[in-house]
Amino acid sequence: MVGPLPKRTALVYAGLYLTAFGVLAGLLNYCFQLLMGRLLSAKEFLVFNTIVAVALVIGSPLAAIQTVATQYVATIAATTGVGTVQRLLWTWAARFWLVALAAGLSIAAATPLLQKRLLLPDVHSSLLLAALVATNLLSMFNSTLFHGLQRFFWVGFMPVANVLLRMVCCGLLAGSLGWGLHGGLIGFAAGGAICVAIGGAVLASGKRDVPHHAAKLPRFPFKLVPPVIAATFGFASMTQIDLVLVNRFFEPAVASQYALAAVLGKAVLYLPMGLVTAVLPTVAA
Repeated sequence: MVGPLPKRTALVYAGLYLTAFGVLAGLLNYCFQLLMGRLLSAKEFLVFNTIVAVALVIGSPLAAIQTVATQYVATIAATTGVGTVQRLLWTWAARFWLVALAAGLSIAAATPLLQKRLLLPDVHSSLLLAALVATNLLSMFNSTLFHGLQRFFWVGFMPVANVLLRMVCCGLLAGSLGWGLHGGLIGFAAGGAICVAIGGAVLASGKRDVPHHAAKLPRFPFKLVPPVIAATFGFASMTQIDLVLVNRFFEPAVASQYALAAVLGKAVLYLPMGLVTAVLPTVAA
């Protein structure tokens, strides 16, 4: 009988297929941009990419906390058992849903300012930005648990499923129903919401082993959060703010071509992330 792979070998394999998933997600993202470019006018396509980019930047502070939380989940799973994480799942989920709801309502309250600063065509676009931020935050919760529990298949597969679901939803709403920009944004948020539901179902069905009762839960490492937030926000701003600036200062036709090139460039940028993603929870555990 063949035993489990050595830890280093398993880490390499995880890094390789996470990289493969990352490449596939990057290619699908590029195809998604081509699809949206066909379904929307040049101006709508530019506004669509601006809203998506701003949603990513707004969510970057919680993306930073996601990195620290992954380490925390991996530590709990290693010291007290995976069952402890399963039992805490609903408590953590409720808190994260409240955070996502608060973030969405805050952005909705700032609708007039966002509409003016981002040159958005109407109030509905700003409100849909709030929906995008909320769904992005909820997907981070699933990703954190998959990552911390070292369920690397789901860490790699969920972004691929996310893009595919968004392609289907946006194609249906923006293309088949002819809802244009609003259909694209609703489809983007709906695809993310469906992916969140699938991820939540997978997490809820996980095994509930007996924890090691002698071990106490470690404290959440809050002191790591500020520097990670600063680094993550800076990185997100540098990789996303260009789309906002292009939307403001260039003609729609030129800016739309830039958006397509930017997506391809970011796909190349994230290629090494597969191995890094596998290393973090393994080292933390």
